[in-house]
Amino acid sequence: RFSFDSRVANAADRFYQEWVARPDLWWNHFDGLKAGAHVESHYLNYKNIFSATAWFNFGLGQTIDSTKTPITAYNNFSYRLSYSTPINQISKRTRFFMDSRFLDGLHMHSAGLESRSHTEKTRFYSYIKGMERPREEDLLYLIQRNLWKSNQLNLTINTGFDHRYTHAHGTGNIMMNLRSAVPYSDVNYSQLSFTVINRNIWGKFDFNTRTFVQLGFGDIPLESALYTAGGNPEQWMDSKYTRSAGMIPGAWTAIGDVTNYWHQPGGLNLRGYSGYLLPFTNANGLQENAFYVPSGASVNMELAFDRLIPIKMRRLRNIFDYDLYLFGDAGLLNIMNLKSTFPSSTAWTDALRADAGFGTSITLKKFGPNLMIDPLTIRADFPVYLSNAPFMEIGNIAPRWMLSLSKSF
Repeated sequence: RFSFDSRVANAADRFYQEWVARPDLWWNHFDGLKAGAHVESHYLNYKNIFSATAWFNFGLGQTIDSTKTPITAYNNFSYRLSYSTPINQISKRTRFFMDSRFLDGLHMHSAGLESRSHTEKTRFYSYIKGMERPREEDLLYLIQRNLWKSNQLNLTINTGFDHRYTHAHGTGNIMMNLRSAVPYSDVNYSQLSFTVINRNIWGKFDFNTRTFVQLGFGDIPLESALYTAGGNPEQWMDSKYTRSAGMIPGAWTAIGDVTNYWHQPGGLNLRGYSGYLLPFTNANGLQENAFYVPSGASVNMELAFDRLIPIKMRRLRNIFDYDLYLFGDAGLLNIMNLKSTFPSSTAWTDALRADAGFGTSITLKKFGPNLMIDPLTIRADFPVYLSNAPFMEIGNIAPRWMLSLSKSF
């Protein structure tokens, strides 16, 4: 059954494979206007779940520097598609899934299997993933162009699990992932990461924690490295707002001698150090930078107190939610230098890096009757304390702010 995608939720019909379509418009600084269509299909939101978007790029409204770049060097066409379906005839509670995209200069393709326990609380998965930017011009899409390489295939196998659980004061998640390069990859590396997230309710307070550990080995490409302040460039590709330049002011995302104003959740998530090179002096008396590292461990904490000031109108509660919280982050970093390959050193920095402050976020949950539009979270953090403040800033305690469009826990 075919229909226009009005984004209004309707009950699935067991007699039909349902298809919906709608026009789709977007923009970035290199493609300019992107005009195309989006198509979705499913059977009972369970079988043959398909989603695809295709755009023609017109170059209208480009803001790229035309004195340095041929304005016609953008990709004329881009797409993104995904598909998943159960394979119960082969293995119960198991699904096949795949994703393919050529979008904003990045070829990224993946395919794999996931299996869930009978309680649905534990998921095991394994998939192959490949990424490449074939042309030098494909780097021009990026917010941070020096953190990717062109014509370099990053091909990996990823295996892991996640488990949801409940406890006396709330809920939690445990996640583990092992990534390793496979033959035909242009880079040879492996990473093992472990994450535990706990959400606790203490009366009118919510106390949330995230514990993260990652070990990395080999020639780790910059786009997949572990970043101290937040998510790596590979994770930036998961959001339409950050996968290419244009939506976020470039001055907010630069990495330099002082902290900056944009935080992308992920990595060690020491949010107060966003945009900072994190220089330190190594054992040989040489200065190195630790804004990305091969290995590290961190703890992130938030104490939310917004339930002390509840939204009393039900209509407003249905439209948006807000959080008010105090936060603190602390992390231990592995020493590295600013090269495209990671050294074999297993030495760790001799001190923790930490930050603390307060923050708030607003989540738009519903847009009128269009119940199927994804919620949008706008977050502002104020890390007033840094254990290792930049030399060019006024001190460890100082007014600082940064924005984000998502949260890591």
